[in-house]
Amino acid sequence: MVKEMNKEILIYKRTLRNLTVSQNVQTFGKNICRIILCSLFMPSIAVAQPEWMKKYDYREVREMFNDPPMFYAPHTFWFWDDVIKDEHAAASMVEEMAKQKLNPGYAHPRSGFHESVTALPVEQYLAAPWFNSFGNALQKAKDKGLTLGYCDEYNWPSGHAAGKVLAQHPELEARYLSPKRYYVSGKTERYLHGMLTDFSNIPDFWSMKLRSQ
Repeated sequence: MVKEMNKEILIYKRTLRNLTVSQNVQTFGKNICRIILCSLFMPSIAVAQPEWMKKYDYREVREMFNDPPMFYAPHTFWFWDDVIKDEHAAASMVEEMAKQKLNPGYAHPRSGFHESVTALPVEQYLAAPWFNSFGNALQKAKDKGLTLGYCDEYNWPSGHAAGKVLAQHPELEARYLSPKRYYVSGKTERYLHGMLTDFSNIPDFWSMKLRSQ
């Protein structure tokens, strides 16, 4: 009697488990059908193609020649060479450029090369005033359908981030050899001296012994 009851309970459990699996499969199948149907009947979302990717035929070029898209308007080489006092000032300049049919182009943070020339303080470059000011200008350019990018460095060359890179990683300092030429003949022994110079103009001296046979 007990064995028969245990057998019936086991069969009942297996039936419930098979039913649950079957229900899960049916539910999964219904969900897949819903996804497929939604994909078939959902209207396609148009993604605006950037102007630089568009192609125009000869007729279209002639039609829009007098009033081309702003992408083809002049792009300014925009010097950011003054103290950022108002983080919305650059956005106002973008709006003025839009009136003149100019793209803001490329923001270039610069220092003054003479005490009489203004400069963007190094402390502001890659700091909150710079990012906030550029962000406001970028949003204004986007609203006006203009193009705005930025040069990748404070002055030049690229990669030093106004001295911030070397301040944290002095081992990355670039160096070069300053060559000298000597003419020797016969059995000659001579000490050569030179400088190993980096961009900070602080030389390290080296010497070597040269012997010709």
